[in-house]
Amino acid sequence: MIIGLADEAETMVTHSINSTMVSVMRIEPVTKKDVVFTKRMGIKLRWWKTFTERIDDYLGKADSIHDGNDIEVRDHLGGGLHVTMSKEYPFLQFREFYYDETDTMQPGRRGIRITFDELAELKSHVLDFNQNIPELDMIKLCERDHDTTECKICKLRK
Repeated sequence: MIIGLADEAETMVTHSINSTMVSVMRIEPVTKKDVVFTKRMGIKLRWWKTFTERIDDYLGKADSIHDGNDIEVRDHLGGGLHVTMSKEYPFLQFREFYYDETDTMQPGRRGIRITFDELAELKSHVLDFNQNIPELDMIKLCERDHDTTECKICKLRK
């Protein structure tokens, strides 16, 4: 599935048969020397299912941010992967977080972003896309409060 505008950046979401991940790839044409910038991030199927179950909530928050409301989102999908959104950075970002030496959660270098328009387009295709991944039906979603407890499903420590 490809979302975005062809003359600007594009975001591709793919899944290969028998793969345990969904791949999100961002392709941005760069004007300098006609270089094409590509960034890719693999998202485990369990985390992808969690994201797609919450996509309506993310779209509502995106609309709120677009309307000028000062909203900051950091939503845990599993492991170290979070969805972040804020007024300061008006796009949805998949970002890996880690615990530093003081046991404080910090954003890592690995991440990928999609614009709010691409998020809305992704929502319109996600049902058809997910129907082509039968493994999603067997996945149990994590519902723990990760701020207070350790989660044995996604193995996030606190």
